[in-house]
Amino acid sequence: MIPYMQMEAADRIRKSRPLSLYYLRAAWNAAQFAAIGLEFMAVHSTVVWFLRDPVSGELPPGSGPIIFLGSAFFCVVTLAFFHKPIGAVRNWRGGSFLLGLFALAAGVTFINALIPYLNQATAGSWDDSTAATTQAMLRDKALMTRAMVIVMGACVASNGLHGLVETKDAIAEAIQARNDGTALHGEVLAFDELHYSIQLQREMDEEAKQQDAQDVARGISEGLHDAARRKDAYLMGGRPAYPSREQLEERYADQSNPPFMPADPALAELVRSRVAQHSVPLALLPPDPNDLDPVDRAGLSAHAAWLRTVADRDAIYRKLVTA
Repeated sequence: MIPYMQMEAADRIRKSRPLSLYYLRAAWNAAQFAAIGLEFMAVHSTVVWFLRDPVSGELPPGSGPIIFLGSAFFCVVTLAFFHKPIGAVRNWRGGSFLLGLFALAAGVTFINALIPYLNQATAGSWDDSTAATTQAMLRDKALMTRAMVIVMGACVASNGLHGLVETKDAIAEAIQARNDGTALHGEVLAFDELHYSIQLQREMDEEAKQQDAQDVARGISEGLHDAARRKDAYLMGGRPAYPSREQLEERYADQSNPPFMPADPALAELVRSRVAQHSVPLALLPPDPNDLDPVDRAGLSAHAAWLRTVADRDAIYRKLVTA
């Protein structure tokens, strides 16, 4: 599951890498679509040319808004007219590349100050130094030139519009792929952190388990040793009324160093129950060990020796861990 998510996140992020290239393509397509402005200027100049009075050079009153709106509507119509053919050409193998070359050639050819010259030719505002033959030639060629600009501008703008739509979709897919890849990568990191936390918790639980086992083993071992010492003291006749120095030191050591008991109440109860299972309550025996049957005395002494044997802390710990 996780390796699949990692591969899927890497694949999504890989698909989003050309995003900067898509932005450059969008800028290039926007520059092509800007050719609609060149077409608008040509259409506007043509309409002005037709409406201008050839004698006075004046335009009809109130014709400005009509010329502007009519030119804009004409540009929209030509853009819609060339939309399907340009789309069909782009679907050909290499069609987008050829249209791109065409747009570049059209831009290089007509990006120069063509429209101002056409306006000057229409308005008759040439300088006196301009040859009359040149003015006449431009007047004769103005309509054909405008038509070429209109057609090429519409083609280039339509190609740019197609490119903008396609690039928009590509940019949206790349951004979505990047977001999905980032989200999947975040989920993988979250799973790794969760897995690490679980492993760390397991290690901590294992360490706590081992520590508890060590505490229980120590408590049982010292409890059994203490029970064996009590039996030995009982068989020796109890504590003398006038103990020696060594006996006093031993008594003090027993009082100041009681058997170890875990701090956890549950573990402490476990230690007490295990020790009680193997201990003989001395309060039930006669106060004087000499009153015991010799067989019982021997059995009690053997039991004390057996307690020391089973009080091996390491052996108890291994049994607790493997239980």
